[in-house]
Amino acid sequence: MADDTSPSPAPLIVLLIEDNPGDVRLVREAFVDAGQNEFVLEVAGDLLGGLQRVDAGGVHVVLTDLNLPDSEGLGAVARLRAHARGIPVLVLTGTYDAQRGIDAMRFGIQDYLLKEELTPKGLIRAVRYSLERQRTDEALAVSNRELARANRELVAARTELEERVRERTSDLAKANRDLETILYIATHDLREPMISVRAFSDLLSERYA
Repeated sequence: MADDTSPSPAPLIVLLIEDNPGDVRLVREAFVDAGQNEFVLEVAGDLLGGLQRVDAGGVHVVLTDLNLPDSEGLGAVARLRAHARGIPVLVLTGTYDAQRGIDAMRFGIQDYLLKEELTPKGLIRAVRYSLERQRTDEALAVSNRELARANRELVAARTELEERVRERTSDLAKANRDLETILYIATHDLREPMISVRAFSDLLSERYA
């Protein structure tokens, strides 16, 4: 009997960019406590290390603090987004700032999480949601590209059809002109003998009346 069991999918790599050992432990314990085997947590202690790890490939989600030894604030976010294209990025912060959160979202951040409110389930849920949103965004982008391509093809087909209609209309107009010429010539050719016959008949009528 064949074995129907399929191999488990490879775990997803979550990159944490954080220099505070306590916060690193907090996030690591959150994954451990959640009991999830689908994720592997990797840690970079500064932004440069995080960017190098992202550039190396294989990272699925990035969690980052805004205050890092070599960068802080939204500048770090902007640099990270430039490298982590197509990768969900979540911000972890120790202090809540509504405006900063809004600004971070404008930079393309998936979520803005407050460390003191972080729970294992909440963190895992945020990571999963970010992945799902990324997949949805990518699928939407593909659909938009296909729609744009279909629209271009439709416009091209319409332009070609209009050109064919113009050419066909021009051909029909020429054919009509040619037909009118032929009818004129045929009518003229038929009318000339009749005029001669009538003139000769009038002559005979006058002469032999």
